[in-house]
Amino acid sequence: ISFTGSTKVGRLIMEAAAKSNLKS
Repeated sequence: ISFTGSTKVGRLIMEAAAKSNLKS
């Protein structure tokens, strides 16, 4: 999976996804 933008943005997206996965 390739993210548009810097790796920092990609890391933020992955963190958000991980948090939402833990919540569900």
